[in-house]
Amino acid sequence: MSFSILLVAACIPSIVLLCYIYRKDRAEKEPFSLLALLFGLGAASALPVVIAELALGKLNVFPEGSVPSNFHEAYIVAGLCEEVGKFLVLYFVTRKNKNFNCLFDGVIYAVVVSLGFATLENILYVFENGLQIALTRAITSVPGHMFFGVLMGYFYTFWHLFSNLEVVEQKYAQMRLIDTVQPNKVNKTTYFVLALVVPILVHGTYDFLIFSATSVTIVAFFILLIGLYIYCFKKIKTMSAQDQHEANMIAAILNQKYPYLYPRIRQAMQAQQMQYNPYTQAAYNPYSAQNNYGYQYQQPTQRPVQNGYYQPQQAPNNNNYTYR
Repeated sequence: MSFSILLVAACIPSIVLLCYIYRKDRAEKEPFSLLALLFGLGAASALPVVIAELALGKLNVFPEGSVPSNFHEAYIVAGLCEEVGKFLVLYFVTRKNKNFNCLFDGVIYAVVVSLGFATLENILYVFENGLQIALTRAITSVPGHMFFGVLMGYFYTFWHLFSNLEVVEQKYAQMRLIDTVQPNKVNKTTYFVLALVVPILVHGTYDFLIFSATSVTIVAFFILLIGLYIYCFKKIKTMSAQDQHEANMIAAILNQKYPYLYPRIRQAMQAQQMQYNPYTQAAYNPYSAQNNYGYQYQQPTQRPVQNGYYQPQQAPNNNNYTYR
């Protein structure tokens, strides 16, 4: 089999999935330079991951093929090393990136990193085992890495959202526009942990069922794979349809938590036109171009209320963004 045919066969699944996830980015397209960086670093992360896998693999003292051995290889060697490697790329490249400003962005970034890793891994497998393995992995392993990325990106997105919400709340509290900061019912640390733990566990279970290679585990594997197809593509579709600027969601959350906040902001902005106020109008807007958060503010949808002020429209109650 020629080199070019094997290379194309190994890369096509990732290219198809990359095009799919990019088309689902509707609120604000991500720059190709950022996506290319994430893809490249995702592929490059395979080298330190392999080194870590080899090191942890030597700690496996159980008989080969036994349940404890399969558990170690699936969850510790493969699941832990690969997902931590991908998460580190995701975290250090995007956590403070100014383009990370919409709710679907975290999923896109995580999927691109995962597909970068999956592409290099797939190339190595295909060149070693031939075209037949390329066909099998095109519907199993490569989409599998994408699904792990969807799970990681979902929780990573909400970690980012609540991290920025906390910064905005503290800023308003310092300006005495918020009386007492109300802690989030779901702490941002929970989302951060879930962004790592959930893909590790799902990836580990995926590999464990394959490594066990019994009739029961093979059936369970295909049930898991079909479930991931259904759940993750549905999650992508839902989050893409409901995508919006992060600032709008933060404004809606603040309006729910502190109903008095926006009338106070408006009153303060009006008062500064009549008397000296140490805060400029931009200071009351934590997303203004003058701040240090790297966001360009997008005005939330407005609606009049009875007291004559304007408040951001409440976030819809029927969406899948669980932020309470």
